Amino acid sequence: MTERWKYYLLDDGRGGPYEIYRQIDNGNPFYGHREPGSIYLARSNGEWSNHVDDIRGLVNASLCGDFDPADGEISENEALIRLEQWRTTGPWPGRP
Repeated sequence: MTERWKYYLLDDGRGGPYEIYRQIDNGNPFYGHREPGSIYLARSNGEWSNHVDDIRGLVNASLCGDFDPADGEISENEALIRLEQWRTTGPWPGRP
């Protein structure tokens, strides 16, 4: 069975795209799944990291009210297009 994902775009605080995250779409709300291991950050090398240091930015932004998953959710297609653009034309906007 193929995993289904939800994708989120975190901005840089000025409205520019900064980081892309994904979470397994299991029908549960984002706020119930902020523990390490459930959210992954896209890395410039093509990997997805769920290390606590990598997801801390999104978790902190959501806890402070600076990130709303409903507003930050993007389609898989948009996520893949942005990631490809960042990898090929650069620069990678967030943490490499």
